[in-house]
Amino acid sequence: MALHPHDPRIMFAGTSPVGVYRSTDGRESWSPVASVNAPDHLDMGTFVNRVMRIAINPNKAEQIYAALEVYGAMRSLDGGATWADCSQGLIALSDRPELKSKILTPFEGEGMLDAHLLVASQNQNLP
Repeated sequence: MALHPHDPRIMFAGTSPVGVYRSTDGRESWSPVASVNAPDHLDMGTFVNRVMRIAINPNKAEQIYAALEVYGAMRSLDGGATWADCSQGLIALSDRPELKSKILTPFEGEGMLDAHLLVASQNQNLP
């Protein structure tokens, strides 16, 4: 879950399977965000992926990021209305020999796409 840094009535919650819900009334009601785009970068069989963390850029609250379990990451640049995959950097890192790891699949980039932590800081200049 993530709380909007400037409006405490706005909250986001991640789901399994991968999805996002938004509340604009202080969590009295929740609506699914229909535009979540999280492509399956590798076959996980029956394993159901999920949103692990959500972080909102405190300097640009329209930028919201989500860490996904074995799906990489996705972001919204419009305050959570639409979401798109942004895993390209993680996929590129997974080619480095020292960062290769596999847990449930034969894909050696699995570990880089298995995001369990996400931070947005006022001191960062996020793209």
